[in-house]
Amino acid sequence: AGVAGAAAPSARASAKEQEESEKQSKRVSQDGVSLDKLAKKAQNLVSDSNDNEDVVAFAQAWLGNKLTNSKFGFYNDTVQTVFSFLACIMYIVSTYLESAGEIPWWLYVFEWVVFVVFVTDYLMHLFVADNKFAHFFSSSALLDLASILPIISLYVDTSIGFLRILRLFRIFRVMRSFGTAGSGTPSADGAATVSRQVGVLAFKLVAIVFIGAGIVHSVELWFPGSYRWPESETCIFERYAGLPRHEVPPDCRMDFIQAAYFVIITVTTVGFGDIIPSDNLGRVVILAVLLPLFNIIPHEISVLTELMDKQSKYSAPFRGGVAPHVVVCGDVSYSTVLAFLQEFFHPDHGDQLMKVVFLSPQEPSSAIEGLMTSSLFGDKTQYVLGTPLSTADLNRVDITRAAAVFILTSPFKPDVAYRDATAVLMVKSIRTVSPWTQVFCQVVNAEARRHEWAQWDHLLCLQELRMGILAKSAVCPGFSTLISNLIMSSTDFDASRLPRRDRRWTEEYAAGYGQEVYSVEFSSHFTGSLFSVVANRCYNLFGVCLIGVETTTGRALSPEERAASSSSAGGQGAAAARRK
Repeated sequence: AGVAGAAAPSARASAKEQEESEKQSKRVSQDGVSLDKLAKKAQNLVSDSNDNEDVVAFAQAWLGNKLTNSKFGFYNDTVQTVFSFLACIMYIVSTYLESAGEIPWWLYVFEWVVFVVFVTDYLMHLFVADNKFAHFFSSSALLDLASILPIISLYVDTSIGFLRILRLFRIFRVMRSFGTAGSGTPSADGAATVSRQVGVLAFKLVAIVFIGAGIVHSVELWFPGSYRWPESETCIFERYAGLPRHEVPPDCRMDFIQAAYFVIITVTTVGFGDIIPSDNLGRVVILAVLLPLFNIIPHEISVLTELMDKQSKYSAPFRGGVAPHVVVCGDVSYSTVLAFLQEFFHPDHGDQLMKVVFLSPQEPSSAIEGLMTSSLFGDKTQYVLGTPLSTADLNRVDITRAAAVFILTSPFKPDVAYRDATAVLMVKSIRTVSPWTQVFCQVVNAEARRHEWAQWDHLLCLQELRMGILAKSAVCPGFSTLISNLIMSSTDFDASRLPRRDRRWTEEYAAGYGQEVYSVEFSSHFTGSLFSVVANRCYNLFGVCLIGVETTTGRALSPEERAASSSSAGGQGAAAARRK
């Protein structure tokens, strides 16, 4: 019994311990479930946070691309500039309205519209910035922020309203969009680059004068008597010196036009003396306006001088007259230029009124310069720096009014395949800008013919021509000489000065050498006639050798066929005509 009595408390203690252990294990199990749930929730939160970061990063990239590389950014900059100019104009208007009395309601509406437009643009650029802290303290962001603050001047009696004129500086963004902000680097169109730099210099001077006028006007408004001008019977400075600004008569207040006049006279160092600063505050303001000019004007003038020094005399665009012109591009070397000009202006072709414009990205050599300044071609040619792959350069040679474009390719230079590909791209570029202009393209390899998508009018493959002439020469000796003499213009040769033994064969050869190929329109009188009959008539009556006939269908007729199937064919005859 004693043993049993002693064991009972022990059993109750063990049971109690087991119960506590079960409760503890149950609590641990519940805590474990809770910890798992918390871990899952934390993981979900991290995942959601990563997703949010991805969404924000995507939004930043998308909006940044829209602002810099799309029409949306261009239109946004244009709207900002329009509102900037309007805000500057309204600032001048508001200075007169405030002096006249109460500000009208529509000025409040306009200021709020400008505020919304500028704040939206400011927040968009702040959102897409990678380093928002650095962007916030950047010069452009601080300038944008300063252009937003003037809304306070409509409701608080403060003098920061003149900061509205700082919006004028936002034109630099649109100037960059238009490519009109001078970067100090010359381009192919040197004249346009110099003009842009002159525009930038003039804009900065106007902006400084405008801002200086606003500062001077505000100083005089808040501190009457800082500037003096000729007194009148109703306006004597000693009477209102030291008075509050609202007690100064309207006739004795400086308006914006007077302030702008004073700043311009001071900046240009004319100094008529009719308006002068009367205290130290007025003098400090004028010094603050003049000091930036000591940095801006020399810097911009040095950039302008550098651009003018780097400008080539061949950067000027072609100024055509009434007569049409042709454009020559591609391989513009001395040999090709000389051969082209000699053939194009040969006396056998009559008086050639068209001018020849050479378009090349390289400066002309001294030999080409001498050729173009010679008495033969000086007034008939012009050399323009540029490339046919640029739309701007094509417009500079007036490609839309050109009678034809000749793209030359030299077979004697390395990288023939590259030069052929470049010639094909030139054809496509010209076709895109001026689809109606005739394009004559010269390539070396026959593989270039497969690029018919370039849409040339005439393609001359030097390799095909060379191989074809060699093949025909093997069958008919002398064929190469005959073709060369026919396709090249030549001058008359006087054989009378030669010895008698050489005169006969020389005259006979010169007679054949003087034949040239021309394409002339056929008369409808020959319709239905045999080729042999027409050839006989042409030779006996006109001294012309009829080679072939080309109809509107493009099919050449052989001597066994009739010259024209019907009177509506309207063919053209290619003949070798003796020069007179």
